Amino acid sequence: MNKLQALNTWMTPKMPLLILGALALGLLFPDQIGLLCPAVSALMMFQTFANSLGSSVQDLGRVLSPPQAGAHHHAFSPPSHAVGRFGYWQHVLP
Repeated sequence: MNKLQALNTWMTPKMPLLILGALALGLLFPDQIGLLCPAVSALMMFQTFANSLGSSVQDLGRVLSPPQAGAHHHAFSPPSHAVGRFGYWQHVLP
């Protein structure tokens, strides 16, 4: 995850240049870049959903990582003390 954070730190000040570069690539090579069109909708849906939850890259990594030894939680029976913005998931995810 530190590599992704470093990439984000590097890319943030360069976003205007990256956006203009992507636009130029799309205008100059529409047939080649057009092959990526089916992925755009799926990526935008995921980004919108993840941002609406207030999720981060770290959260996605925790969800996709294998469970830790000894962590036996059942998704349909949250503990009674699970409170907060994400309810049960706040308790499950470290």
